[in-house]
Amino acid sequence: MRIASKLEKLAPYEPTIEKFEVVLDANESFLAPSGKLKDKIDKALSQVALNRYPDPTAKALCTAAAERYGVLPEQVVAGNGSDELISLVMSTMVETDGKVVISAPDFSMYAFYAELSEHPVISAGKNGLFLDADAMINTVRENSADLLIFSNPCNPSGQGLERDEVIRVVENCDCLVIVDEAYMEFWDQSVLDCVGKYPNLIVLKTCSKAFGLAAARCGFVISTKEIVDNVKKAKSPYNVNGFTQAAALEILRDSEYISNSISSILQSREKLFNALCEIGVNPIFCKTNFVLIKLSNAKEVWLKLREKGISVRNIMGDYLRITAGSDEENARVVSALKEVL
Repeated sequence: MRIASKLEKLAPYEPTIEKFEVVLDANESFLAPSGKLKDKIDKALSQVALNRYPDPTAKALCTAAAERYGVLPEQVVAGNGSDELISLVMSTMVETDGKVVISAPDFSMYAFYAELSEHPVISAGKNGLFLDADAMINTVRENSADLLIFSNPCNPSGQGLERDEVIRVVENCDCLVIVDEAYMEFWDQSVLDCVGKYPNLIVLKTCSKAFGLAAARCGFVISTKEIVDNVKKAKSPYNVNGFTQAAALEILRDSEYISNSISSILQSREKLFNALCEIGVNPIFCKTNFVLIKLSNAKEVWLKLREKGISVRNIMGDYLRITAGSDEENARVVSALKEVL
């Protein structure tokens, strides 16, 4: 029996699986749907026919997403999280030997799916923690790349590339450009309104961060009708299950819940940032739902926090990434850091 050699070099994504009292390592929302919205979701879930396949097109869900994001329904395709959609685009819309440019360090699954699809991966790097538009443009041109993908704002750096600069990248790259806006609900520099103007632009959106629906796994590709039609060709017919469609639909229809959630998360981030300043940690301000701190002994501190039942993320060597949590969670992590340091 032969197993593909590409798997030998593939490093799997390793999320936290241990149980902790305070979990601030995955950039999830600390808020979950409640009250009348939770009742609506429960009712919708109870009406899912367990013995039937779900709508293969997720028509109602895509229509609601289109309304939310200000595009046409035919410009939207839903996926089992953004991850599935990244994988689909990588494996089907880029030739086998096509080159993929990333802006490392960035979301690790970009390189993962590119390598799984046997694409050479080239890093444009960053200017410190910041996305570098010129570096991305030059790297794409110098390597005749077929696809450029980056998160904006960026995970893990928490920094963002302003809208005009993103547009400049799209205009100057003769390849597909995927802008992953998983964290754009926490900033104001989206390029969603450009998807019809630029035939090479794909924007990714997710329900996992601001909307409090990480458990359901729901994401969207938003692009031109031509690109969306090609993604639809490649996806499996029932890729978004009935429960996810039902829950995400109710959330997307509730603009008040979304607005309140975003506001609460931003307030939490501000409180966490200020509390870390007060204990002398000197956090790095981020345009996301998390805060970064840089420590010379980051891994040691990370391990000590875990011993205290608190899980944050040790990234980029000397950094800890702390998701904004509830008041209680924020207080726990700040208190523990003060004690450890």
